[in-house]
Amino acid sequence: MRLRVTTAALGLALLAAPLAAAHVTVSPEAIQAGTTATLAFQSPNEGTGAPVTGLRLVLPAGLAVDQLEVAPGWSASVRGRTVTWSGGRIPPGQFAVFSLVVTASAGTGTLAIEARQTFADGTSAEWRPALSVTEAAPAGAAGRDAGARSLGKAALAVAIAAAGFAVLACFLGLFLWLRRDSGDQASRSTS
Repeated sequence: MRLRVTTAALGLALLAAPLAAAHVTVSPEAIQAGTTATLAFQSPNEGTGAPVTGLRLVLPAGLAVDQLEVAPGWSASVRGRTVTWSGGRIPPGQFAVFSLVVTASAGTGTLAIEARQTFADGTSAEWRPALSVTEAAPAGAAGRDAGARSLGKAALAVAIAAAGFAVLACFLGLFLWLRRDSGDQASRSTS
C-alpha cells in the first residue's frame, strides 16, 4: 500500500513538472540602478487546452514604464505600474515575447514582478519573475569609454588630413607633369 501511494505521488509530481516549467520569464535578469533598460517577457503556453489571451504585469516600486511594445495582434495599455496586453492569442505549444522600456530607480536589490496570464477559457496563472537591480557602473568606466571616443576622433582627423595631403600631392604632380610636357613642346617648336 505504501509503495502504491509513493508511486502515485511520484507520478503526479512528474506530471506536474512540465506545468511548473510553463512560466513567464524576464530577460535580462539584471539591470543597473539609475539606467533605462528594455525588458522582454516571454509568455509560453505549454498547456494542452485554451490559448493565452492576455498578459498583465504589475511592476514593483523602483521601476517606471517609459515605453512599451505593441505586439502584432495585441493591444497594450499602461496604468501606473500595471502593463496589460490583451486581444491576441498564444496557442498551446507556442510563446510570445512582450517588451517594454523601464527606468530603474537608484535602489538595488531583487524585485519581484507580478505576471498574470489569462486564458480563453477564463482561467489564469500567476508568476513572479525576478529582476535584480545592481549598482550603476563606476564613473571610471564611462571615462574609459570617453577616452576611446577621443582616440577614435583623433584617428579620424589624422586620416582626413592624410587624404587631403594625398589629393594635394596628386594635383601638384599633375601640374608639374603638364608643365614639363608643355615645356617640351615649346622647345621642339623653337628647334
